[in-house]
Amino acid sequence: GDRGFYFSRPASCVNRRSSRGIVEECCFRSCDLALLETYCATP
Repeated sequence: GDRGFYFSRPASCVNRRSSRGIVEECCFRSCDLALLETYCATP
């Protein structure tokens, strides 16, 4: 279902990388699911 995964709550995933990184890559620029998974997915 829709979890607002892309833009509504970027801070929910940033514990694995710096906040600045995820914001720059996914808010100021566009990013795709594969890139988000590098931040958010469990290794």
